[in-house]
Amino acid sequence: MVATVQTADGKGTGRANILVGGDEILSPGPKLKLNIKPKHARVDKGGSTNFAVEVTGLEDRYPLEWEVNPTELGHIVGSGTQVSFIAGNELEGRALVTVKLKTKTEIGMDWATVDVGGTAKSPPIKVKVTVIPESASVKVGESVLFAANITGDAIAQPSWSVAPKKIGTIDESGLFTAAAPGWGLVIGKVDIGRGIGVGQARVFVGTETSEPFRIVISPQKAETRANGDPVKFTVTDTQGRLVTDVPIQWKAVPGSIGSMDQTGTFVPGSKAGHALITARVQGAKGGSMAQARVTITTGARAGRLTVTIDGTDSPAMESQYVYTVSVTDSEGNLVEFADAELKCRVVPAKLGTVTWTGTNAVFTPGAAGRGVIIFEVETSQGSGTGRISITVTRDQ
Repeated sequence: MVATVQTADGKGTGRANILVGGDEILSPGPKLKLNIKPKHARVDKGGSTNFAVEVTGLEDRYPLEWEVNPTELGHIVGSGTQVSFIAGNELEGRALVTVKLKTKTEIGMDWATVDVGGTAKSPPIKVKVTVIPESASVKVGESVLFAANITGDAIAQPSWSVAPKKIGTIDESGLFTAAAPGWGLVIGKVDIGRGIGVGQARVFVGTETSEPFRIVISPQKAETRANGDPVKFTVTDTQGRLVTDVPIQWKAVPGSIGSMDQTGTFVPGSKAGHALITARVQGAKGGSMAQARVTITTGARAGRLTVTIDGTDSPAMESQYVYTVSVTDSEGNLVEFADAELKCRVVPAKLGTVTWTGTNAVFTPGAAGRGVIIFEVETSQGSGTGRISITVTRDQ
């Protein structure tokens, strides 16, 4: 999308890249980049000039699309990365030369301008204005000094204004004086003839009796599972009313444990742990920050289970022994663990090996000696560990 503005002071052009597609678009933003040279040229009516484009971020070859707008001012001769612009014989003006490259997932574009005939026009200068501080809070009758950080022309002086005007006044030095309670903007404008820049800052004017703006995140504490359901947070004031009239900046720390979007939705990742949720607002009542906490657990819920092992504590070499394992919760109820994760080990390992068969464990001795068999069970109701001490003897 290309937008062109023509004023008495000159002409300016801006652009944006738009990619329309479906599930095949894998990357969040374009990596493809086109750089056309020169950015500005001038030719007489019927004359010509050359353009070249450098393409980066592309592995396969795709055709380049060149275009002139308006077409009455000229046309492109040639193809590929080097072409010629041929001006028309009738009209004078500024032409926009665009080069575009389409892949399966991206669109790259760049542009240049050509002045055809007449007096050469210098390209417009880009001017950026940043007003500092970005926001301020004062009471009626108080003053605050604003400044403009200007890029593009260091010697330019900004002109200042306030919107709405009733909120206060600002002089040519950037000194704002508050006149009435409310929320407004301080605007700094720079006009250097060949370029215009505008910046703004937020200002809140309160009274001596103005109450500070406070927010609360709801819920204050939340819990979800790793890779489980998202958690929706909202912001309310101290009276419990939803805050919807000002932008809210959301953040989750650490970011590795889950992601937080700007609608207040936390999506857990694959790790267990805790995340601090922060919400910041800056509105007509001033600024405020609130925090909440979310706990991400593993698939097993908190809760300790009791693991009981029945079987001999004196197995002998050259035989196999069966141990029956049962699991109960904190109230003594039996826990089904057909789908549970079962682990067992022998310490020291040289004493033998254990294999599961249903709810039973079969022990095969490997050497004589004393040790312990450890059983670990983890289910959706919790986890537990049991053990039995054994003494492996040699057959008599």
